[in-house]
Amino acid sequence: MLGPDVESLRERLSELGDWGQRFAVVDDYLRGRLARAPRRQGPRPEVAEAWRWIARHRGTGSIAGLARHVQLSERQLSSVFTAEFGLSPKAVARLMRFEHARQRITRAVRAGDALDLAGTAYACGYADHSHLVRDFRQYVGTSPTGWLAEERRNIQAGAAQPAEEFSS
Repeated sequence: MLGPDVESLRERLSELGDWGQRFAVVDDYLRGRLARAPRRQGPRPEVAEAWRWIARHRGTGSIAGLARHVQLSERQLSSVFTAEFGLSPKAVARLMRFEHARQRITRAVRAGDALDLAGTAYACGYADHSHLVRDFRQYVGTSPTGWLAEERRNIQAGAAQPAEEFSS
């Protein structure tokens, strides 16, 4: 991580008696390494397109369909997508589907509409209500009704505004 010159850095630091000087030398060393590091121009085009596709489908499209769209095998897609974003396409799709459901629930509460969690689950591409509940428990630590009990006043006061759509 510190590079091939780390031994000379260690020797230089041992010669300094002041911690302030040592920190300054380490800071200069790391800044120099950063300046010499190759610059990335962003994610690969097919990976960026995969992100946009997942966002357009609000996390409901199939991974097989996504792989066909970006002309990669499912395995290649998963590998390069995870390398670029740190999450698999399936994990990102699941998170986007959850966020879409959370926003629908928020809009319904704000509008004073009756809460239909089964209908929301269906509209957002969940297999059933229990899958929506599972994602709520994973992402916010409680059920949708538990989350609403905690957040309803904030939602009605205008907090928790829906985020911008996920785009790259």
